[in-house]
Amino acid sequence: MILDFVPNHMALNYHWLETHPERFVQGDPDKLASEHANYFPVEVDGKQRIFAHGRDPYFEGWPDTIQLDYRTDVACKTGGPCSPGPPVLCPAFIEPYFSNVTATVIPQRTR
Repeated sequence: MILDFVPNHMALNYHWLETHPERFVQGDPDKLASEHANYFPVEVDGKQRIFAHGRDPYFEGWPDTIQLDYRTDVACKTGGPCSPGPPVLCPAFIEPYFSNVTATVIPQRTR
């Protein structure tokens, strides 16, 4: 089995884009103009906002994803900071991943 667990981005249609846009990396018109493959505009609550696509640091953004922002406390529903230092998986982030995990089973060859 091959398991692809992706804790840094969500699908574009995930409900947090509408309900919790502050949980995602946001840009500005300059970023959108200079890195149009890595940012995209969306209307949220009647305002146009610019968000970052999930991406590998060596390639352009994946156009079907939106990047979670682990740099902010608001990404964690626990009411306090997730932790100082490196990003951690907060309880608020655990639930969506179980519905966003891709597993591929590769059958064994039989002789």
